[in-house]
Amino acid sequence: TFKETVLDAALGTWASGGSIPAAKFYGGQGGTNTAGIIFSGYQPSPAGAAVAETYEYNGTAWTDASADVNTARESAGSSGTQTSALFFAGSSKVAITESWNGSTWTEVGDLNTGRDNLFGLGVLGTQALATGGRASPSPDAVAVTEQWDGSSWTEVGDLNQTRKWGGSCGTYTAGAIAGGGDSGETPTKAREYRPDFDQYKMGVDSYGFADSQALAEPGQAAMIQQVSYKQT
Repeated sequence: TFKETVLDAALGTWASGGSIPAAKFYGGQGGTNTAGIIFSGYQPSPAGAAVAETYEYNGTAWTDASADVNTARESAGSSGTQTSALFFAGSSKVAITESWNGSTWTEVGDLNTGRDNLFGLGVLGTQALATGGRASPSPDAVAVTEQWDGSSWTEVGDLNQTRKWGGSCGTYTAGAIAGGGDSGETPTKAREYRPDFDQYKMGVDSYGFADSQALAEPGQAAMIQQVSYKQT
């Protein structure tokens, strides 16, 4: 049996840290606030384009990593840590996937559906989830969800609602996405990715998305609940 426990996420405060060597956005990231990593993304100046640089953070300062991504891009998905990360999809709706082992980037198995502006979930470079985003040829959002097992991508349960942009957090079996849009719409629901218990009890490794609480109105604090599952 499974026990579900719902806890309010603890509130904290922000503090200034070391600045990255060059300003950029829409890049990939992973790790913690004392062992972080960021890679690729769009650099408005001086490049005015996507860049391949990888930077590592030690809790105080950023340094240039030993290697850069093979294909510079923006608006991609990412997961992992400073020593094991995954960088997938991205600008021009590519299906490219690259794996980081702490010293080098290696291109590995492509996604089944290339896209950009998607949600990435996962805390390991060997376990990740790619969901939503924009896929060719339409500029609209898709609901496609794929799971990475360390060597290949497999399509699993789709989002209940097509969605692009927005934020995401958590693991590839227990995560959440919040915000985002669909063809200009503004969703107000957060969604959590969790095991399908009925399927799991029958011995099927099955997961799916479910609605979570509504997001707060503009100007108000939004609380995302943490859901933990314990097998008893």
